[in-house]
Amino acid sequence: MKYKIVRLRFDGDVHFGEGMLETSGNNIPADTLFSALCCEIAMGGNAADIEKLAADARNGKMRISDTFPFSGQTLYLPRPYISVKADNDEGNSVKKKAFRKLRYIPEKLYDTFLKGKFTYEECRKTLDDISGISGSSLYDHVAVRSGDEDPEPYSVGKVRFRDNCGLWFMLAAYDDILMSEYEDLIYSAGLSGIGGKRSSGCGRFTPEFCEVSGELLAKLENNDGSAVSLSVCLPKNEEIEAALENASYSLIKRSGFVYSETYSDTPHKKNDIYVFGSGSYFGKRFAGDVYDVSSDGNHKVYRYAVPLFMSIGGSA
Repeated sequence: MKYKIVRLRFDGDVHFGEGMLETSGNNIPADTLFSALCCEIAMGGNAADIEKLAADARNGKMRISDTFPFSGQTLYLPRPYISVKADNDEGNSVKKKAFRKLRYIPEKLYDTFLKGKFTYEECRKTLDDISGISGSSLYDHVAVRSGDEDPEPYSVGKVRFRDNCGLWFMLAAYDDILMSEYEDLIYSAGLSGIGGKRSSGCGRFTPEFCEVSGELLAKLENNDGSAVSLSVCLPKNEEIEAALENASYSLIKRSGFVYSETYSDTPHKKNDIYVFGSGSYFGKRFAGDVYDVSSDGNHKVYRYAVPLFMSIGGSA
């Protein structure tokens, strides 16, 4: 497999839905990113290319991770769902509270964290640095409806990333030709934007494709032993029993509405599905799948749930 780091440099505000219009998340799960790529293909009118995208993901020819924050040259990885005993654990409640808040680990300190050498000072610095990557705001809008209805005010939560900060994700492709195809698709998706309120200019980005460092690449290419997934994922039915053996994970409910003008004349919700969150730990790896979550619509709607594993050593 070929790997690329994709940095998303946003042109302005973003709105990543978290169930309420007044709030916005500050990252994009892999399934949302995948849906944005499907929507971008659909705008071109070639449904067969969506099927090809889904097939490439199912067959392991293309994989993506969730998005994670970056600041300058520092990339952050999801904190793994494993118990790590710190050498300097003194039972201090303040320190424990700080470590519980930690969602991301600087990529350069990831092994340090796994070895229990990640200090309280490094934890505090990481929390402070990440809090400075973006800022959130609440914007007031007015919905002007037709007829005699009164204008209806509403608020929208938006996030803006600081200079030289944004989100990044890992893109994996079978070969250089396929990598180039998906780079073009991601660039096109950046012009359309990702997330909500795109009609008002939210979510537009310029992608920057970078090589993966040797240390991180080695973890991605190592197929032996235990691993964490860098993407939301879900084993196939026949894989679940083995995947859950000695696993440590978070479960996330994924839902939402179908964003397609050809799916139905009225808004339709996607079928709910529960997936493992990024950072989930598995002793045994699995293929996952791209699931059809459509319901009574005119075409399939896909939910990406293929793991992108990163080795953390040890035996399976």
